[in-house]
Amino acid sequence: MAFNPKSKGGLEIGSRTMVNARGALWRKGRGKGNAIVNGNKVDVVAMIKKRMEDDDLEAIAAAVSTFLDAPEGSHTFSAYTFLLQKLSKGSAELFPQVKRVLHHLRLSHLPSPSSSSPLHGVFIKLIRTYGRAGMLQETLRLFSAMPNPPTVLSFNAVLDTLCQNGQWEMARSLYLDNVGSRIATPNSDTFNILIKALLGVDKVDAALNLLGLMPENGCTPDEKTYGLIVGGLCRHGRLQQALKLIDDMYSKGCPPNAITYTTFIQAFCKEGNMVDARKLLTQMKLYAAKPDTVTYTALINGYCRIGNFEQADRMLDEMLAMGCVPDVFTYTTRINALCKQGKLSEALQTLDSMQGCKPNVVTYNVLITVFCKEGKSNRAAELVNEMMSSGGVLPNVVTYRTLMDGFCKEDNFCKADEVLGEMLERGLVPHIETFNSLLNGLCKHEMVGQVSRVLSEMGNRGFAPKAYTWNTLISTLCKSLDQSQAVNELQMITG
Repeated sequence: MAFNPKSKGGLEIGSRTMVNARGALWRKGRGKGNAIVNGNKVDVVAMIKKRMEDDDLEAIAAAVSTFLDAPEGSHTFSAYTFLLQKLSKGSAELFPQVKRVLHHLRLSHLPSPSSSSPLHGVFIKLIRTYGRAGMLQETLRLFSAMPNPPTVLSFNAVLDTLCQNGQWEMARSLYLDNVGSRIATPNSDTFNILIKALLGVDKVDAALNLLGLMPENGCTPDEKTYGLIVGGLCRHGRLQQALKLIDDMYSKGCPPNAITYTTFIQAFCKEGNMVDARKLLTQMKLYAAKPDTVTYTALINGYCRIGNFEQADRMLDEMLAMGCVPDVFTYTTRINALCKQGKLSEALQTLDSMQGCKPNVVTYNVLITVFCKEGKSNRAAELVNEMMSSGGVLPNVVTYRTLMDGFCKEDNFCKADEVLGEMLERGLVPHIETFNSLLNGLCKHEMVGQVSRVLSEMGNRGFAPKAYTWNTLISTLCKSLDQSQAVNELQMITG
């Protein structure tokens, strides 16, 4: 007989009914909803709530056992929902407790909950929790055990979980096995999940085919759908094909938003097609899709890449007039443009005057590269110290490689060797060409001790010097040492 949730004996969270601890003798006590355990009243709901707030796995397991061992007819959907909600918020170590509760729920005599039941939402949350832990088989088992028929929301949750874990074929099989049978009709989110997954593995044409299948499945593409397709086409250089979708979007009552327009503009700027990029900016403003900082930064960068710095400055002025606040990418683009024009002082002033954001390592690397190219590697090294001390920005592998290359070109191999030491201490590895450049320089200056150490570092990282570096090394040893010493040193170096 199905359990009546309104029964006085039920574990209803809102009514704070009393139930027993594990293995205790149950009997009805005085007052509504009381239970006596060995002569004592026990409020298990309150106890479970308290224990579920702790990270003590044993206490949580005991709380679950207390709930599961209650007499038949003492469980409601509210109770299961409460317990599963709490468990789903925990770590993977709680999954065994989740399985215990789910198994108990399957064996209960409760009628299937409706799709609007809070318990259904908990199932969806558990699907995503299992997915984040990479437990895909558990995800599929949970979906299969859900009350029939599952909703499109739970179906989409499983589909998305599989796609997020890179299991496209499993997602495809799930779709084919369920749509039209367990799931009567997919929705736009279903297609968006699949389209995103296909684009993630560069199957652009397959994604376009899905776009075409949406109407016959009763689904209308939305902003997200078109945004995904446009982004995929633009990334693969199929801009003209992407542009044709704009008319389709307007005809379907789904005009491009600022993000979609910006995606187009970024793609054209990357190709150096600033004419079409500017046309799209005009169209964007005409149709009330307001350009933002990302849009203008793409245009500024595009004009800088083709050397049209005057137009880049105009874009910056327009951006500020539109009330858009420059971000670190805007400033970095501006600084890079000034450096390309040889306006290093102005670039440094821009660095010092950044407002609303802080320079990042890319910003600093632009200036460090310019200093090294101009033979001012010591100034570049000073800037590295400044960015760490005042900006709190750590150098990356590009920073160190640029410095090493700069010092090597200036024949300052002692400094280059110091940079290598600091770089290796931070766990960063130079490029093989940087190693070879440093070795050649050390050999020319007959710095045999440093050569031996650098070769050892190269060997530890699986690098081998080029043939011309070995020739220079052998020549250096022969010049610096007598023949027997040179042979011994070479044997030590090569192991």
